[in-house]
Amino acid sequence: MALLGDMPKNQRAYFVEENRNGVSDIKSVKIICSRCGKTVDGLQSKYGTGGFYRVSEGHWAKYANLGEIEVCDSCMWADPRYKADYQWNDSGGPSVTLTVW
Repeated sequence: MALLGDMPKNQRAYFVEENRNGVSDIKSVKIICSRCGKTVDGLQSKYGTGGFYRVSEGHWAKYANLGEIEVCDSCMWADPRYKADYQWNDSGGPSVTLTVW
């Protein structure tokens, strides 16, 4: 797993918010993908996840198959529903520019 310091600054900003003591709320987590069974070293904060999608609730639930809890990036990016919504092309990238808020 890449260290936080190795991540591009725009990704770090999404995950890290320091409290008054200068401590980040980011946590390293290990999950098992509900689709492929792969163990994933991911990141989790109060703002979201990295390396996987939590599909048991919230926005990402619309991409869940019955009984799924967490899905790795690879499985999600291969999902036709996700690809249709985010317009991913066959070469593995977005066919339009996505804006990160």
